[in-house]
Amino acid sequence: MGTISASVGQGGANRHVDVITVQTLINRNIGRLTPLRLIKVDGRCGEHTILAIKEFQTRILGMPKADGRVDPGGRTLAKLSENESKAFRVYYSHAVSDDHLHAVLLRAAQVLRADVRVTSGDRDKALKVGGKNRSLHLQHRAADFHMTSLTDAMVFRNLQTHGQDIFFPGIAYELIHHGPYTETMGEHVHLGHYPVGRLTGVHCKEEGLTEAGKGHYPTVRVINITG
Repeated sequence: MGTISASVGQGGANRHVDVITVQTLINRNIGRLTPLRLIKVDGRCGEHTILAIKEFQTRILGMPKADGRVDPGGRTLAKLSENESKAFRVYYSHAVSDDHLHAVLLRAAQVLRADVRVTSGDRDKALKVGGKNRSLHLQHRAADFHMTSLTDAMVFRNLQTHGQDIFFPGIAYELIHHGPYTETMGEHVHLGHYPVGRLTGVHCKEEGLTEAGKGHYPTVRVINITG
């Protein structure tokens, strides 16, 4: 567990080395605090650090009145530290032969601090529902997956929020949240990448979030990865 010598946060002692410890732990948990962004690790306990502590206490600890302070040996520090030494992994129940996807999914696991569980990968023929003939699955360039402790909607948002740390520049990606009304085989997140030469960036789409949206794939955002 991370250790601090005195309290950090609102009304805390805020010793430089202790603040750095807490800021580092917050950033390791930032995937659970969307839409908050990574905070600067500078040893100064400012408003962004205190806000992040309060958000963590409210969302993750369920504290009705977050105090914005991390105490030595306290609940907040213990919860921030619980996954500190865990190596998050990608588990494949279906084959994914594309090495680039392996690298991106592993990055996603480490940045969002959650295991990835792949439920569909390479395909040799289109599915009867969804999975059109143009599907990147048929080119062995796509994977469908969930992430432990995160809803598919959270995964979709977090991948966008932390896209600069997960995706590679110069590559065109297809990121889809298939919702509860999907034409495919149940709600999930889909990630694929196009052959070299097409437009770059992460093309974020939604399908089946409502009954009216079943079978429709509007692009809701394109993220340019600067890397």
